[in-house]
Amino acid sequence: MCLPSRRSVLCGLGSVAAAGLAGCIEARPNDTSGTANDDLEGSTTFHTSIEVRNEDDRAYTVTAVIRQSGERVREASTLASAGTTREVGVGSLKPGVYTLVVRLDSGERARTGLSVREDSGRDRTVVIDESGEARFP
Repeated sequence: MCLPSRRSVLCGLGSVAAAGLAGCIEARPNDTSGTANDDLEGSTTFHTSIEVRNEDDRAYTVTAVIRQSGERVREASTLASAGTTREVGVGSLKPGVYTLVVRLDSGERARTGLSVREDSGRDRTVVIDESGEARFP
Protein backbone atom coordinates (compact mmCIF):
# COMPACT_ATOMS: atom_id res chain seq x y z
CA MET A 1 0.00 0.00 0.00
CA CYS A 2 1.40 3.39 -1.02
CA LEU A 3 0.64 6.32 1.33
CA PRO A 4 0.32 9.82 -0.11
CA SER A 5 3.23 12.18 0.50
CA ARG A 6 3.00 14.92 3.08
CA ARG A 7 3.26 17.49 0.26
CA SER A 8 0.27 16.08 -1.64
CA VAL A 9 -1.85 15.97 1.53
CA LEU A 10 -1.00 19.62 2.39
CA CYS A 11 -1.62 20.70 -1.18
CA GLY A 12 -5.05 19.04 -1.15
CA LEU A 13 -5.95 20.67 2.17
CA GLY A 14 -4.89 24.08 0.84
CA SER A 15 -7.16 23.67 -2.19
CA VAL A 16 -10.11 22.74 0.02
CA ALA A 17 -9.49 25.75 2.28
CA ALA A 18 -9.22 28.13 -0.69
CA ALA A 19 -12.46 26.81 -2.18
CA GLY A 20 -14.22 27.19 1.17
CA LEU A 21 -13.16 30.82 1.50
CA ALA A 22 -14.00 31.83 -2.05
CA GLY A 23 -16.43 34.75 -2.12
CA CYS A 24 -16.03 35.64 1.55
CA ILE A 25 -15.60 39.32 0.71
CA GLU A 26 -19.26 39.27 -0.29
CA ALA A 27 -20.47 37.43 2.82
CA ARG A 28 -23.26 39.19 4.66
CA PRO A 29 -23.51 39.24 8.44
CA ASN A 30 -26.09 37.02 10.12
CA ASP A 31 -28.54 39.91 10.12
CA THR A 32 -29.68 39.79 6.49
CA SER A 33 -33.27 40.69 7.27
CA GLY A 34 -32.54 44.38 7.90
CA THR A 35 -33.92 44.16 11.43
CA ALA A 36 -32.13 45.23 14.55
CA ASN A 37 -29.71 42.92 16.31
CA ASP A 38 -27.39 43.17 19.29
CA ASP A 39 -23.65 43.25 18.68
CA LEU A 40 -20.99 42.19 21.19
CA GLU A 41 -21.17 45.53 22.99
CA GLY A 42 -24.93 45.25 23.44
CA SER A 43 -25.96 48.19 21.25
CA THR A 44 -28.46 47.93 18.41
CA THR A 45 -27.00 47.75 14.89
CA PHE A 46 -28.48 47.51 11.39
CA HIS A 47 -27.22 45.66 8.32
CA THR A 48 -26.04 48.10 5.65
CA SER A 49 -24.96 47.39 2.08
CA ILE A 50 -23.92 49.30 -1.01
CA GLU A 51 -25.17 48.12 -4.41
CA VAL A 52 -22.82 48.84 -7.32
CA ARG A 53 -24.44 48.95 -10.77
CA ASN A 54 -21.72 48.98 -13.44
CA GLU A 55 -23.12 50.19 -16.78
CA ASP A 56 -19.64 50.66 -18.29
CA ASP A 57 -17.95 48.16 -20.59
CA ARG A 58 -14.97 47.64 -18.28
CA ALA A 59 -14.52 46.17 -14.81
CA TYR A 60 -13.72 48.29 -11.75
CA THR A 61 -12.51 47.53 -8.26
CA VAL A 62 -14.94 49.45 -6.07
CA THR A 63 -14.15 50.43 -2.49
CA ALA A 64 -16.84 51.73 -0.14
CA VAL A 65 -15.63 53.75 2.85
CA ILE A 66 -18.04 54.73 5.61
CA ARG A 67 -17.00 57.55 7.93
CA GLN A 68 -18.58 59.13 10.98
CA SER A 69 -17.26 62.42 12.39
CA GLY A 70 -14.22 62.09 10.13
CA GLU A 71 -13.27 58.64 11.45
CA ARG A 72 -13.31 55.59 9.17
CA VAL A 73 -15.89 53.13 10.52
CA ARG A 74 -16.01 50.52 7.73
CA GLU A 75 -14.29 49.79 4.44
CA ALA A 76 -14.99 47.02 1.95
CA SER A 77 -14.20 46.33 -1.71
CA THR A 78 -15.54 44.26 -4.58
CA LEU A 79 -14.86 43.72 -8.27
CA ALA A 80 -17.71 45.03 -10.42
CA SER A 81 -17.42 43.40 -13.84
CA ALA A 82 -18.73 45.20 -16.91
CA GLY A 83 -22.53 45.29 -17.09
CA THR A 84 -23.12 43.72 -13.66
CA THR A 85 -24.63 44.66 -10.32
CA ARG A 86 -22.70 43.70 -7.19
CA GLU A 87 -23.11 44.27 -3.49
CA VAL A 88 -20.45 45.63 -1.18
CA GLY A 89 -21.43 44.33 2.24
CA VAL A 90 -20.17 46.82 4.80
CA GLY A 91 -21.66 45.01 7.79
CA SER A 92 -23.78 46.37 10.59
CA LEU A 93 -23.76 49.98 11.73
CA LYS A 94 -25.04 51.68 14.84
CA PRO A 95 -27.80 54.26 14.35
CA GLY A 96 -26.39 57.61 13.27
CA VAL A 97 -25.36 59.85 10.40
CA TYR A 98 -22.45 58.72 8.23
CA THR A 99 -20.63 59.78 5.07
CA LEU A 100 -20.28 57.20 2.31
CA VAL A 101 -17.41 57.58 -0.16
CA VAL A 102 -17.17 55.19 -3.11
CA ARG A 103 -13.81 54.99 -4.90
CA LEU A 104 -13.07 53.28 -8.20
CA ASP A 105 -9.64 51.99 -9.15
CA SER A 106 -9.72 54.55 -11.99
CA GLY A 107 -9.55 57.34 -9.39
CA GLU A 108 -13.22 58.32 -9.75
CA ARG A 109 -15.04 59.10 -6.47
CA ALA A 110 -18.59 59.73 -5.37
CA ARG A 111 -19.81 60.88 -1.94
CA THR A 112 -23.20 60.95 -0.20
CA GLY A 113 -24.76 61.00 3.24
CA LEU A 114 -26.02 57.83 4.90
CA SER A 115 -28.54 57.93 7.73
CA VAL A 116 -28.88 54.71 9.72
CA ARG A 117 -32.14 54.51 11.64
CA GLU A 118 -34.61 51.75 12.37
CA ASP A 119 -37.27 53.33 10.15
CA SER A 120 -35.05 54.33 7.22
CA GLY A 121 -33.36 52.63 4.30
CA ARG A 122 -29.81 51.77 5.18
CA ASP A 123 -28.70 50.74 1.71
CA ARG A 124 -27.40 52.88 -1.14
CA THR A 125 -26.89 52.32 -4.85
CA VAL A 126 -23.98 53.76 -6.81
CA VAL A 127 -24.06 53.73 -10.62
CA ILE A 128 -20.96 53.62 -12.79
CA ASP A 129 -22.14 55.07 -16.07
CA GLU A 130 -20.87 54.35 -19.59
CA SER A 131 -18.22 57.09 -19.27
CA GLY A 132 -16.85 55.56 -16.05
CA GLU A 133 -18.30 58.23 -13.77
CA ALA A 134 -19.59 57.09 -10.36
CA ARG A 135 -22.77 58.74 -9.06
CA PHE A 136 -25.59 58.16 -6.61
CA PRO A 137 -29.00 58.26 -8.35
